[in-house]
Amino acid sequence: MDSGERENSRVAGWRRDSAVIGAFPSGDGGYIRGLMSRHLLFLLISGTFACVSSAAAAVVNIEGMRKGLEAAPGWSGSLKLDLGGSSGNSEKFNAALGMLAQHRRDGAVNLIAFSYDYGETAGARNTDKQTLHLRHTEEWRERLDWEAFGQWQRNDFTRLTRRLLAGGGLRWDLLEPGRKQSGERFYLGTGLFAETQTFRSAPGKDTVRANLYLSAVRPVFAASSLSGSVYFQPSFEDPGDHRAVGSLAFSVPMREDLALEISLNCAYDSQPPAGVKRTDIEYRTGIRWSF
Repeated sequence: MDSGERENSRVAGWRRDSAVIGAFPSGDGGYIRGLMSRHLLFLLISGTFACVSSAAAAVVNIEGMRKGLEAAPGWSGSLKLDLGGSSGNSEKFNAALGMLAQHRRDGAVNLIAFSYDYGETAGARNTDKQTLHLRHTEEWRERLDWEAFGQWQRNDFTRLTRRLLAGGGLRWDLLEPGRKQSGERFYLGTGLFAETQTFRSAPGKDTVRANLYLSAVRPVFAASSLSGSVYFQPSFEDPGDHRAVGSLAFSVPMREDLALEISLNCAYDSQPPAGVKRTDIEYRTGIRWSF
């Protein structure tokens, strides 16, 4: 096969692969955008499982819950409930509640998200954690937003009695407005935050971390959607202290305001308290109501 035939074969392969996610765009810029879209799901899934195989924090998949800056002005939100358990030879119960409310006006979005997870095995608690997250996002330039956020968190089973953090940064929209599908979002975020942590029977810790993330929502088939995020948070003060957090959720609508959601969350902490594992993994199925 000569060089011309090899080039034609390679281009044909690109076009065939891109049919999975839509028509092959023309032009160099269109090809780059198509290539990014084609690798989006692979990137998110790979990032999530890299975190799994390599965590101990509650994960709130905000991108899967919130609407974008292009949403209609006013209030909106969602409520998610996961339940599971067994009885007989194995007595288990677990429940998770996730809530989000957001308000959009003049290119800005304010949101508040809360999650609570609880579980028992044979009558003894094995899960008890909460997270409260506040965020302000505002358009700064075309396809570029600035963000400010704060978070409170506790987790009895990682000895975390309190984590407080506050920070901000920039968020780039990686999809051109005229080419994104309805409901499709893909963001790259950079920033930093200061945090303070207190632990049960362990020294507390204060540090400043970078906050680097990719987040996305993409419609798939039959009005279903896939959303996910991958965060990397290294400490500026200690190169060996870093976290990775990943989440992936598949949502299938049952009616306009109700959906079945299957999710996978993981978190990695390179320096957890003594006796606490570095990696936490959660997988669950639940119902989400949007309003």
